[in-house]
Amino acid sequence: MAEMKIFESIPCGIFAVNKELVIIDFNPAAENITGYNKDQVLGRKCYEVFPNHYCHQDCRLELSLNTGEITQHWDTILPSSSGEKILICASTSPIIEGKSITGAVMSFRVISKLMDMHHQFEKEKHKLETILESLDEGVLTIDHNWQITSFNRRAEEITGFKKKEVLGKLCQIVFGLDDAGNKSFCIRDCPIKQMLVNKQLIPEQEREFINRWGKKLTLRVNFSLLKDKSGEVMGGIETFRDITTLKNLQEQLKGRPRFENIIGRSKKMQEIYDLIEDISENDVTVLIQGETGTGKELIASAIHQNSRRKNGPFIKINCSALPESLLESELFGHVKGAFTGAYRDKPGRFELADGGTLFLDEIGDISPLTQVKLLRVLEEQQFERVGGTKTIKVNIRLIAATNKDLKKSIKNGTFREDLYYRLNVLPIFIPPLRERREDIVLLAKHFLRKYCERKNVKFSKQALDLLLQYPWPGNIRELENAVEYAILHCKGNEILSNYLPPDILYYSPPIMNPPDQNPLEKSEKEAIRLTLKESDGQRLKAARRLGISRATLWRKIKKYNLA
Repeated sequence: MAEMKIFESIPCGIFAVNKELVIIDFNPAAENITGYNKDQVLGRKCYEVFPNHYCHQDCRLELSLNTGEITQHWDTILPSSSGEKILICASTSPIIEGKSITGAVMSFRVISKLMDMHHQFEKEKHKLETILESLDEGVLTIDHNWQITSFNRRAEEITGFKKKEVLGKLCQIVFGLDDAGNKSFCIRDCPIKQMLVNKQLIPEQEREFINRWGKKLTLRVNFSLLKDKSGEVMGGIETFRDITTLKNLQEQLKGRPRFENIIGRSKKMQEIYDLIEDISENDVTVLIQGETGTGKELIASAIHQNSRRKNGPFIKINCSALPESLLESELFGHVKGAFTGAYRDKPGRFELADGGTLFLDEIGDISPLTQVKLLRVLEEQQFERVGGTKTIKVNIRLIAATNKDLKKSIKNGTFREDLYYRLNVLPIFIPPLRERREDIVLLAKHFLRKYCERKNVKFSKQALDLLLQYPWPGNIRELENAVEYAILHCKGNEILSNYLPPDILYYSPPIMNPPDQNPLEKSEKEAIRLTLKESDGQRLKAARRLGISRATLWRKIKKYNLA
């Protein structure tokens, strides 16, 4: 009966299917997450109950049925009974009886949400045991005396202990010591004991663990209490997953770019990467805001390429590049004869983006009249071509971008407030390059590899110093152009400072406190003045004596007004 109680308290949703993908079991946690009752789904095929794009393209349950393969921790959308799209993390495993695969089981949990661990359900004991052994998570239960009453196959694989060795033994035999041979968290601060005393659930935790062979693992652990039907506590349950490989990979990738063509390891860019991953599977409207040249189109493309619409079209249009009369036709299309030059019917960008993503760049530059028409389309999801009467419906995801302060435009009366709130469902702010200076060198080296055919070319230290101190008003686009300029002027295998564009080479940072020059600056100014005098005004000669580049000397001469 212990196994039955385990499934009454298991924190993740579970359903099992037979070889024909017919649902044969559905636990209370699955009912709670999806809104379906067990009676509604039993006997129905899983893809009829939970249809999504995985069903026909990459069915993981079918993979487990056909190959016996276990799939772990993949994210997908699960439609609820009310039509709500639930983001879940799921795993699948085959159900093996004897030597035959008789079905498959999927366990899933709502991402970033602690599930209620006290669901009740009734199943036949043999079926429950089979599903328990098929889970991809380690599961053990203890009684009031802290003795292990249940220990599944995955728990054996993770810990190194066999079920027959631990049943009836104290749980500290498994989790008793840390990597230094000291008492572990289980003994020092037992989570189950805390739950019994405080009468509160403990959230999922990551714990370091030393298995039977001395290997250090990182486990993601859930704790719950086992209760009988009357609510009396019978013991505790721990479910755990080995995430050691994932943690190691996260450490290796920490700070690296996570999306193709988007370069940046700064904290602000990492936050944008996280946001892209969070929103890509949803069709929420996104407004990307940032200065010219910050890469707004790349962010929009990354959202599309990581979404469920990635196989659909990604249609873009620069709203500031067309006059109002042409922009309306480009957006909504036109029919033959609608205006002079309309020799045939032409679909607009909204039609072309059907089933995919439409990216409206520089949305802040559209006229008030076009704003009204765009607002209507967003509200009704339908429109007519210019000069036409047929209503056209489309299924698109809209991403807009602007380098303007739309709130200021609203105050000035040049942008509609209702349209702003339609577009600004989820805002993304891209920082200018001057606010993410740790990415400048990374970007410069990326563009060097992109444009330079010679593989051994590199930047000199002086050139990188100039790149780092320049304010980059044109942002990434200006940096890309500067690197391409330097490559064209480079004669050898090193990009020197004098190969950079003049704006960067001769840039002089503003003097913050010119009236109160500090003693070091006074000494530097005097040393440069004397060296120039001794070198008869020859700057190259003076720079060599001072041990600095000619460009640096030029900037300091300008700074100290020694010309």
